[in-house]
Amino acid sequence: IELGDFIDGQPTAEDEMAKAREFDDLFSALGIPRYHVLGNHDLALLDKPAFLSCIGRNKSYYTFPCGPFRGIALDANFNRDETPYAAGRFDWTQAYLPAQELEWLEAELAASDTPALIFIHQCLDDDGPHGVRNAPLARGILEKSRRVAAVLQGHKHSGGFSRIAGIPYFTLRAMVEGPFPGNNAFAIVEAAPGARMRITGFANQPSFDEAAATY
Repeated sequence: IELGDFIDGQPTAEDEMAKAREFDDLFSALGIPRYHVLGNHDLALLDKPAFLSCIGRNKSYYTFPCGPFRGIALDANFNRDETPYAAGRFDWTQAYLPAQELEWLEAELAASDTPALIFIHQCLDDDGPHGVRNAPLARGILEKSRRVAAVLQGHKHSGGFSRIAGIPYFTLRAMVEGPFPGNNAFAIVEAAPGARMRITGFANQPSFDEAAATY
């Protein structure tokens, strides 16, 4: 799973779409299930339907099987008035989860006893410019459900870690700071319900070994 900003910095919308298709072809060559989270860079020149068409998805937030967990991918690329980010018409410091998506999240968490891993681009534990502006509403839903093992997120290029109300929030480092290989960063996550979660980082990504949430 990639946590957003799959593409960055192409001169035209057509070039962005071509690059997204090229990268997704490389991603699919792994021969294992692959999942995407939308980032703000992905929408600098494209609207959501255009980007999603390049990666073979039709929804920007969704659930998926994730071993013994339920994976839940969220999309906070919305303006305060709940209009979606599109073709650069947004302020990246103003990201929101719309009411409809929050209602969907609450219903999805209530629908199963299976513990969940949450994946999102913007940060749910940060009150600064990298944070989701209505993150307290989302965190309330996560905490009330007692189903969330961890949140994995991006956006804040330097990465980080925090724990709020027992839920660990892992922010993984970005690869858009400069060219490969000096800015490479990726990780392998090992997790089991009720056990410690281990994140083994490679290149610029540090490793974490933290207890999972109580659920």
